[in-house]
Amino acid sequence: MADKNLESLYNGLKKFNRENISCVTSIRYKTGFSGFDALLGGGFSSGLTVLGALPGLGKSTFMFQTAMNIASGGVPVLIFSMEMSETQIIAKYISHETFMETDEKKAVTANDLLNAEKSGKFTDETWKIIEKAVKKIKKPLENIYVIERNKCDANTKKISEITDSFIEREGKKPIVIVDYLQILNNGEKSFGDKQMTDVNITEMSALSLKHNIPVILISSVGRSSYGREITLGSYKESGNIEYSADVLIAIQFKNKQNSVENEKSKFPREVEISLLKHRFGPIGSVAEFNYYAPYDTFIEKNSSSEIEKSRGKGKKTRKLKSNKNAVENNIEEMKRIYEKLEEVIHK
Repeated sequence: MADKNLESLYNGLKKFNRENISCVTSIRYKTGFSGFDALLGGGFSSGLTVLGALPGLGKSTFMFQTAMNIASGGVPVLIFSMEMSETQIIAKYISHETFMETDEKKAVTANDLLNAEKSGKFTDETWKIIEKAVKKIKKPLENIYVIERNKCDANTKKISEITDSFIEREGKKPIVIVDYLQILNNGEKSFGDKQMTDVNITEMSALSLKHNIPVILISSVGRSSYGREITLGSYKESGNIEYSADVLIAIQFKNKQNSVENEKSKFPREVEISLLKHRFGPIGSVAEFNYYAPYDTFIEKNSSSEIEKSRGKGKKTRKLKSNKNAVENNIEEMKRIYEKLEEVIHK
């Protein structure tokens, strides 16, 4: 006898019409980076995404900045932070905003903000910059919730429970960010590292499927990737990440031939973000970024933000305006020449 719970694909096929298509489509959450969104097919969507990088490439910073951009649109974001405190993350957001509004000479680093000796010597001008930054990020931060390690025990079951409770209480579906994968556990002390990672990946994937939400795990990569290009094989030392993730993202230095130390010493650090796996889309393209590490800021290359920020903010902007004025003047001159030619022809 056939199982009464089994249904043929015909029943699912009925959803693919104008009236019911919303039952099977998923929302794309724009990250605020147009090139990166294009790689993702419009932004983050429901499913399990793993973001991996070597230390010093700003994988947590990138996701925190992305969370801010998404939260600015009214979407709630749950950040399960296994390493950083809520206070440290807020300091990073303030530092980022001071840098975007000024430059590296006037901006404030997160370390300085949290350093009693240095913050005690801030000038009135610096405090005005900080106050302006705090005011600007106040609204999006209303939609970001940081759950520190001691509140979730770095436990995947607890993360699922907190997410379930949030959805039930708020009536909204959040984006979930976990920083980071290798610290997680599920209460089984007998498991080895790879086995633990596999179980955690499975449970986080189940959370995504249960609520049809994006779950993004920040991950380390294998030591074999140090000084080399990150590939799917870079994740083999960390369990079956490459098989279980719907989307696998890598952040790495643009210049892979140079030493990691030399690349880290640059300001800004030139990095590229690539898709190593995309279950429902193409792979192979990259989005290039400048990473201003001291100020916790990623700026996508060729974006309007990069133009305004490109070391000489006012100078670059003035140059663009000057070029625009020159073009407009040329157009006016061409119109006058054309009118004179018209007069000559008619005579």
